Amino acid sequence: IDNGKRPAKEEDEQALVVQYGLSTYDWSYQVEEEATDFPLMDFTSNPSSSSSSNSKREKLSKANIEIIGYQYGLESIEGQLCVHQQNEVNYEEKIGFLKYQV
Repeated sequence: IDNGKRPAKEEDEQALVVQYGLSTYDWSYQVEEEATDFPLMDFTSNPSSSSSSNSKREKLSKANIEIIGYQYGLESIEGQLCVHQQNEVNYEEKIGFLKYQV
């Protein structure tokens, strides 16, 4: 029996973030191709081991946040550089035109 329902078609596209239309950041590496199955990990009841793991996990989380912050900062600086380079070209053209008029 055909009820007219079809599975939704999923496009395989790269996810991009555009910042002020000047540069892009490729997020495609974060797209999951398939579900990942992580086995449950057995933690020991030793409090120092758990504390050490939590401390390492916190440091890793903070480092990841810093990396993301630096990536955003780099994207911002690259965008500003692009704008300044375009302005430089425009000003050089205007200066050349003004020199020609004089």
